[in-house]
Amino acid sequence: MAAVIIVILIAIIIFLLWVIKNLSESLKSKRNQISKKSGIVNETKMKAENDGLKIEIRNLRSQLGSLQSSSSNEETLKNEIRKLNEKIKKFESNRNDEEKEKLEQQIKILNSEKENLKNEAEKKEKNLTLKIDELEKELNQEKQKSKEVVKNSSSNGSFNNNFEKIFNDFKKISENEKKRIEVIITEKKGKEVFLGLGLQASNLKLLWEQIEFNIQKNENPKDTEILIETYYYFFELYNSLFSAPVYTFLDNKIGDRYNPITSIPVNTGYTKNEVKKVVFKGYKNRKGDIVKQSLVVLD
Repeated sequence: MAAVIIVILIAIIIFLLWVIKNLSESLKSKRNQISKKSGIVNETKMKAENDGLKIEIRNLRSQLGSLQSSSSNEETLKNEIRKLNEKIKKFESNRNDEEKEKLEQQIKILNSEKENLKNEAEKKEKNLTLKIDELEKELNQEKQKSKEVVKNSSSNGSFNNNFEKIFNDFKKISENEKKRIEVIITEKKGKEVFLGLGLQASNLKLLWEQIEFNIQKNENPKDTEILIETYYYFFELYNSLFSAPVYTFLDNKIGDRYNPITSIPVNTGYTKNEVKKVVFKGYKNRKGDIVKQSLVVLD
């Protein structure tokens, strides 16, 4: 009987050992599956977009810390730590390379913009230099013309008398008005400069526009009368420098029918549409093109 019991116990022990062996193999198989899945997850994380790099690195460092504090298997820990360090370096290297590439691209763009601005500035400087040279040449020509006018007319009593009157009357203009037109014409630098400025075509145009402004706004009427007298004088004198007049005044007369092509009314409430007064004469060029319309008062 005892022998039977012993046999039964041995059979039970063998069965239990078999069960334990199967359980051990099953657990090992599951561990391998989990390990493979973990590897796939880690591989997926390694291929994540740049925005997840910092999070991944933080997770890897956390895993590294956990592995370093574990005492399960020293050799396994060393291998895992080495792998994690390699992953961290790879992620940081990739991130640095991308940031470096972006910075290099930005620097390239900025250098290109800098070069474009430099070329544009050099072009503008060149054009400005040419413009200044042209203006200086024109100014010297105008000054030379004014000197010739003075020289040729020095014996002409009529010219001297008219010029003296214009010059002296101009000095009577209010300081406020003189300040507004000092870049166009001024008497403060002497008669020769006054004459030279008055004989420049560009200054004549600017002076005409200033007079028009005063008339339209009804500002400084006394000063405006002197400016009109000054303008008419230099207009005629300028044209006398050429074999044929460059500009001629428009022929607007009192009693003429209002013509919107050649004149601009400066008053309102007119009924007859007839010219009552020519306040300031307009002019045209040699081709007959109207440059400035006359300013008139209509009846």
